[in-house]
Amino acid sequence: MAAPWAAVFVLAASSASQDELAQAEKRLERKDFVGAESALREIVRSDPSNARAHGNLALALLPQRKVREAVDEGRLAAAFAPQNAEARYIYGLTLRASNRNIEAAREFEKTAALKPGEVGPLVALAEAYAASQDERAAPVYERLLVLEPQQPRHRVDFAEYLWSAGKTGRGDEIAAAAIQEFPDAGQLHARYGRALFEEQRFVDAARELARAGDLGIRDVETLDLFGNALWQAGRIEEAEAAFEAALLVHSDSANLRLDLGRLLLSQGRAELALSQLEEAARLKPGDAIAALHLGRAQEAAGRLADAERAYRKAVTLLPELASPHYALGRLLVRQGRTEEGQRELEVHRSLYARAERALFETESRRSEILLAWSELARGQAAAALARFESLPEGLEVLRGRAKALSRLNRHREAVHVLERARELQPEEVRIQAQLAAERERVLGEP
Repeated sequence: MAAPWAAVFVLAASSASQDELAQAEKRLERKDFVGAESALREIVRSDPSNARAHGNLALALLPQRKVREAVDEGRLAAAFAPQNAEARYIYGLTLRASNRNIEAAREFEKTAALKPGEVGPLVALAEAYAASQDERAAPVYERLLVLEPQQPRHRVDFAEYLWSAGKTGRGDEIAAAAIQEFPDAGQLHARYGRALFEEQRFVDAARELARAGDLGIRDVETLDLFGNALWQAGRIEEAEAAFEAALLVHSDSANLRLDLGRLLLSQGRAELALSQLEEAARLKPGDAIAALHLGRAQEAAGRLADAERAYRKAVTLLPELASPHYALGRLLVRQGRTEEGQRELEVHRSLYARAERALFETESRRSEILLAWSELARGQAAAALARFESLPEGLEVLRGRAKALSRLNRHREAVHVLERARELQPEEVRIQAQLAAERERVLGEP
């Protein structure tokens, strides 16, 4: 089998299938997963007990998102070679991909026992424990720190497990200590800065995100978060400069232009804001928030007809959002179109009242929300998700739903939920770090 960590443990195979297996493994190495799958299916048809072929077939199926079939092949590999560490490891990988983290942990435990001292199985075991919020993750991470003290990744993964488990202070301690030991690890500064932003420690977040940028971490999410951290910390001129510098790297980012435009507009610089918001709306034509802010800038600049069109577009794109109705209604009344404007303002009042009722209902069901967060903390992500989905939409509920989806490795869905949260509360900064983290995880998926 093609081992997913440094050591390779080759299972015996009949001489008749050795060449075919070697060719299939070369396809795997070239990431020709479809070709490898076809070749390996032929081998297992002719040699059904070939554990090595079953394991390789599982590895070919996983990147194609054929998870259920991969689990079946991984199970067969482990059944036909129960004392082979790689077979157990691959079975664990398939279980992990299917969100069966407790079962995956059992397989990684067996792998680690068969190959004591190997780092790869311990990393997988720590990740499986962390995903199920099993407290045994902590001692495994501590063991990894001893085995590979020079590897900053283990420290930040440990910190992220602690943050996700609600042990914020301890997670911050681990991250801060890691930064002392590895001051030039840019990704470490970026991930710590993101956590600090989520904790609303904006001054500290800005410091870490600035250092990450100095060390070459230039992805759009980190740079955007840096600008927003400076803004929230009240360092307006630095925030503007940060957004402008980020746009030199990511000129096609609608989010960067939207945030810079919002910043400029908040300072009363409507003309400068306009160019950024016009480009944001062009890059993201289906985004109601971009249209809303563009309308605000156009109105502030005296371009009332353009502002009306932008507000109407925002209303069309997201009719349940109250803010565009208010902006449009107020503009119409200002122009003397009182009856038409009052209709929009009445829609705003109705939507606002509905939001207030939803907030009241959410508060009245506070015990259920706390129970859902408690289930999430105990590793019961599926139960927590079901409970969050039964509750009225609100920022805390949507954040919880996204956290549960993330634990279930459903990162794309988590991104959609967080984008919905931003639509409902466009000015809410707490959602930004969580959204940045989920987008990074989506990029890391096969």
